[in-house]
Amino acid sequence: VETAAVPLRALLEELWSSHRAEAERKRLRWHIICPADLCVQTDQTMARLILANLLDNAVEYTPQGGRVGIRAANGDAATRLEISNTTDSLTMEDLPRLSEPFWRKNGHRMHQGHAGLGLSLVHALGHVLGMDIRESVENDSEFTITLTFKA
Repeated sequence: VETAAVPLRALLEELWSSHRAEAERKRLRWHIICPADLCVQTDQTMARLILANLLDNAVEYTPQGGRVGIRAANGDAATRLEISNTTDSLTMEDLPRLSEPFWRKNGHRMHQGHAGLGLSLVHALGHVLGMDIRESVENDSEFTITLTFKA
């Protein structure tokens, strides 16, 4: 682990740019709310892998015409990053299984190019970085994953 100051907004915008065309094709509404000067002390390579996976999942699994939201802010002792997206298949009951390798929900998550390892990788890398990772589903229509980068 090589810790350095990682400019979070710049990294998020760079990673989002590779998903912009697919998001537009699916007519997704999206936003990034993150101060331009917000930095986190973390390993840039691992953070890039985590965020790339989460953004890829958000765009891939958001239904046509849905929403993807990215919000980051500094707190007293940590930086909190939330990535949320519209869902038409996940429920609260699914949350304990999301980070299981190869888990699929009744074929809904059987999208081309996904092996079912992404969220297990996110959790493993997050553990190495000392990151807190939480998932939630609200009203069976919005999935949110919250990353807490400790100061």
